[in-house]
Amino acid sequence: MQPRKYGLDMFKVYHAGEKIVFPDDGMIFNWLEKGGLIFYEDYLFLMTLLSTSPNEFRLAFSVFDVNGDGLLDKSEFERVQDLVLKQSSVGQKHRDNFTQGISFKKSSSTCLTRHFFGQKHDQKLTVERFLQFQQDLHRDILRIEFERRDPESMPVGIISERAFADLLLIHAGLPEKRKTKMMNRVRRKYKKSENTRGVSFDECLDYFTFIYNIDRVDVALHFYKLAGKPLDESMLKNVAKKIAGVTLSDYLVDIIVTMFDENGDGYLSQNEFVAVMKKRMNRGLQQPKDTGVIRLFESLMTCSKQRLAHLFLPD
Repeated sequence: MQPRKYGLDMFKVYHAGEKIVFPDDGMIFNWLEKGGLIFYEDYLFLMTLLSTSPNEFRLAFSVFDVNGDGLLDKSEFERVQDLVLKQSSVGQKHRDNFTQGISFKKSSSTCLTRHFFGQKHDQKLTVERFLQFQQDLHRDILRIEFERRDPESMPVGIISERAFADLLLIHAGLPEKRKTKMMNRVRRKYKKSENTRGVSFDECLDYFTFIYNIDRVDVALHFYKLAGKPLDESMLKNVAKKIAGVTLSDYLVDIIVTMFDENGDGYLSQNEFVAVMKKRMNRGLQQPKDTGVIRLFESLMTCSKQRLAHLFLPD
């Protein structure tokens, strides 16, 4: 193995037919066939899964669940898939490539469709199973991101406090000066000493499980704000427990507060915290809620209101 600090293991050469095995047996990439190669349409959809909130997919499933049994067959799922790919920011970006002469032939059977519907495509998919797959995908990508920040100076499986802060601020879209100030606060507080221990993957996973539900977290924090309660360490831990069912360690929460607490009073700005975490979870989308599915349901809502007005209001 090459020294980790030089990043020499970041890129590898694979030959056709070679089997890629990831160290964690539970990683979804272990069942990708043909040496880890996937169809281009699967790649696009996985990218969309990483940048779209679970609430939007839950709504899309409800729309295309024709008989209301909570199950989607392959054709219904492909309608959801096509909608999201055509309307989402990720899909629109790659659609621009198609207009420049780059295209791909859509396959009737991909590794994702076989995973969800079986080899003969005769099974049904529940929204719960699909959302669990989306959460597992986030977990596996997070593990890859985490391991790339695992330095030789720390024990294996532990990253520094500054590396964790940097992991949170990816895709945050903050001005460089603002980001530098946040990183400097972490660097000053967690200089190498007996009091610094780093962050484990389990702690990191707990936190990202928490912000995976950032839309629900935003609603919960809004009600706390209406009640006049400031956003502090205890509130973060309480909301994480109630919304995501995870217990954030005191050490991890202290790092978060250090990042976002500008004046040292121990409180965070709710608006900034939520905005940064939403951008982190949608991985660089210019407009976090502009993923196409939201536009669809805004149109449906307008149509429903017009329909109700037509039915109940006199001519």
